[in-house]
Amino acid sequence: MFRLYNYEHLMKFITLLVFICQIPLFCLAQSGAIQGRVTDLETGEPMIGANVYLDELYLGSSVDLSGNYLIEGIPPGIYTLVGSFITYEKKSISNIEIKANEVLVVDFIMETRSTELAEAVVSVKAVKSSENALLSLQKKSFSVQDGISSEEITRVGASNAAESAQKITGTSVIDGKYVYVRGLGDRYTSAQLNGASLISTDPYINSVPLDLIPSNLLDNLITVKTASPDQPGSFAGGIVNLNTKDIPEKMTLTFSNGISYNRQSSFNRNFLSHEGGKYDWLGYDDGSRELPSVLGNEANLSTLSSPIFYIQARRNEEDALLLDEASRSLNSQMEATPKTSLTNYNTSFSFGNQYSLFNNPLGIILGINHNRSYTFYENGRNRAWDITGSAADELFTYYDLKDTKSVENPVLSGMIGATYKLGPNHEIGVLNLYNHDTEKVSRFQSGIIPGIVSGSNNVFETRTLQFRERGLNTTQLKGKHLFKSLRNSELEWVGAYSKSFQDEPDLRFFANENIGDSVYYISVSEYDLPYHYFRFLKDEALEFKLDVTIPLSKESNNLNKIKFGFRTNKKERDFKEYRFYYNSKDGESYQGDQYAFFGPQNTGVIGHDSILDNSIIGNYLVNNTKNSNHYSGFENITAFYLMGMYGITKNLMFSGGGRVEKMVMHVESADTTQTKGDINQFNFFPSINLIYSLNSSTNFRGSFSQTIARPTMRELAPFVTFDFIGGFLYLGNPQLKTTLINNYDIRWEHYIKPGEILAISGYYKHFSSPIVKAYNTEAINPEIIYQNTNDADVYGFEIDVRKNLSFIDPKLKNFKINTNFSYIISRVALDPSEYLMLSEINSEIDSYRPFQGQSPFLLNTILSFYSVKNDFGTNISYNVFGKRLAAIGLKGLPDIYDQPRGMLNLSITKSFKKHLNLKFRINNILNAEYLTLQTFKENTYLNESHKLGSTYSLSLSYTIK
Repeated sequence: MFRLYNYEHLMKFITLLVFICQIPLFCLAQSGAIQGRVTDLETGEPMIGANVYLDELYLGSSVDLSGNYLIEGIPPGIYTLVGSFITYEKKSISNIEIKANEVLVVDFIMETRSTELAEAVVSVKAVKSSENALLSLQKKSFSVQDGISSEEITRVGASNAAESAQKITGTSVIDGKYVYVRGLGDRYTSAQLNGASLISTDPYINSVPLDLIPSNLLDNLITVKTASPDQPGSFAGGIVNLNTKDIPEKMTLTFSNGISYNRQSSFNRNFLSHEGGKYDWLGYDDGSRELPSVLGNEANLSTLSSPIFYIQARRNEEDALLLDEASRSLNSQMEATPKTSLTNYNTSFSFGNQYSLFNNPLGIILGINHNRSYTFYENGRNRAWDITGSAADELFTYYDLKDTKSVENPVLSGMIGATYKLGPNHEIGVLNLYNHDTEKVSRFQSGIIPGIVSGSNNVFETRTLQFRERGLNTTQLKGKHLFKSLRNSELEWVGAYSKSFQDEPDLRFFANENIGDSVYYISVSEYDLPYHYFRFLKDEALEFKLDVTIPLSKESNNLNKIKFGFRTNKKERDFKEYRFYYNSKDGESYQGDQYAFFGPQNTGVIGHDSILDNSIIGNYLVNNTKNSNHYSGFENITAFYLMGMYGITKNLMFSGGGRVEKMVMHVESADTTQTKGDINQFNFFPSINLIYSLNSSTNFRGSFSQTIARPTMRELAPFVTFDFIGGFLYLGNPQLKTTLINNYDIRWEHYIKPGEILAISGYYKHFSSPIVKAYNTEAINPEIIYQNTNDADVYGFEIDVRKNLSFIDPKLKNFKINTNFSYIISRVALDPSEYLMLSEINSEIDSYRPFQGQSPFLLNTILSFYSVKNDFGTNISYNVFGKRLAAIGLKGLPDIYDQPRGMLNLSITKSFKKHLNLKFRINNILNAEYLTLQTFKENTYLNESHKLGSTYSLSLSYTIK
């Protein structure tokens, strides 16, 4: 009922928003407005307090603390717009035409006044593109950072934040959702929304799955690669900061719809699926999968877990009723059935406007997105290998399975925000971001599994039915204030409450063997019986941060400042997992028909033996839930920092300081006999950043910092999971400790022209006690455990080039190339005991391996064309990564590597009269193969392979301005 309640109220909320958005269409006054941004030419800083006015009307406005101005209530006509500020040259822009009900955007870039006080008169300046603004921000930043603007996101056709991040220098994406910066992911890369931390929706991974957040809600996405005291201490690879769209420049109302066709998954009659609820298409369970009430009762769970309950139920009527009700309470479908899939589709709606409230601007923005996609592959392969010992010349098969997998992925997301300016020097804002993402997975694997099954000629079959909901809801309240009487000191604050969840109601696993498609059986002694899992994760986080910046001079273009502040984070987690399996007694055995075996005629009490006066029991449910399946925990961090920015010479800038953090983390299992995970630390993190300006367009940067990486609550919890029946086990470790990191960076960057850059970066990181996945040498069965190893190193370089091709030939002025390349090397020392044991089995084992997910190289290239005259654009992009560690080898086996995949995409866009936009895309033109391999004694062994096909998309959007 909880999910149904959320769904119904969400629909009411969306309906209300749509209604509200119609109001401004009827409230436009017969006058116009001008707004824009005023910045310093040299520093790019906002010109707070500058005056902008219409010379003919003496009507004007002051620039606020964000660098923006707004002049409203202007009668239609032709005017001269003037921008002025003390010690800066006055600028006049002539022939400004104001039209009724329109907002004209005019930006000023101000220059310091020379000895001659002549006034500069210019023509109307084009709006500064967001890509240019992003490079300007990158240029003046004290930290090394790279990013992608909304302009570039639109150009490459990225649909979510993860796809967008993949285009940034030194950034890769794992599983289509988890971002790795400089080869480091999971605990080593964190995500923020407008500077406030985001929390993960995955209990097993610390990284935030950025595929949850649609790209059309973003203004830009920035990866910060060098630490500074005003950033969290848990910094290694970098911080990915997602900045949502701010106050709209003028009223915009956009509707967009699109469809896409995939050669493998669309209109496929063999697409696997399973029964669900009436809201599956939207990604919400309607309650049909929720834990039945009979299984939510603690007394019943205790009774159902008793090893003699089956015997008691045969003779006791009350127990027989409980057994029958419990056994029939779960969905009897354990195997996927084929259906015909549809095409992928997406629809979105966004609205933004600016109003006057008490003579101050109030900006409103909201967006709603819904999409549904299908992915499918068959004839995929899943293989695992084993080794006999150090004398082995080859590996032998542990399992070899043919794989068919279908995924339905509905997504619903929305954002609503408001910003109110209390005069030119103060603003407050509120933002709510909602994301809900569901994967409905149906999977069938068949083949041989000699590592587990004793019958060498037997065909092993295993199935997975999964409905996984992920959700993230974040509310932020923020403010920004300028105090002119205190040398233009600034105060910024953000308070955020976030709630995330991941629910897997009624996750089902079922395996069996058959001989010649005629003899079927389930081997109880060799693998698990048919299982139902119910997993529920809930995270809640509360954060508040405050930053104060005090200039050391009254001059607005002086960058010498002191900055200090604090941040507090509190996060709580609750995870529960319920496990049930079916045992079979008096009923029919499995003969290849799931409905006959799991149906009501063969489940629970199926008859009565009048002679023995016993109940006849078929498949009956056994509770295998243990207290160790549940865990809870919290993480509290309080931090203070102090830093300074100071011009040592005219060309040399210093930024640095220190940060102190107090962190308490506690994780405990519901099984009180298990060891609790506790970390209580106080840390100091110094950092230094130097910027030497060779000239106005070229910088050389150097930095040093100390940071930390912390284990996740899942890694501290003594909790065991597996992916499918026959798969490997993953075990947490309450003894984990934190990782200390020393970071060194250098960078040379040259800003050629607006929107153009050439940058070369180098870096080195040393890790003390890094946390890695390792083979558990004490386990009997293949088991992977999280543990600290001795040390690790990461080093590499990056190149970023963005250049218009007019330098080759003026005819190519509409062409632009964006290319970035990263070369990364990492070495993680194996635990000595693990290395000793593994080397006895396999003499080829190295004493180190790379970080998991780290690619030795990354290449992104985008060639784009855009004609302003014709409102037509096209781009072709190529992305490829070097082979990266996908999984560690077990029992002396070589490690498994994900092989390079080249992704070639094409996008064509055409706009009609500034309102209608048509876009055509082809993704994965090469139909790149997902392939993982192991190499042993110069022989290559396949682990996993499949292809997802090319996708052809067509979308149409209409914008009212």
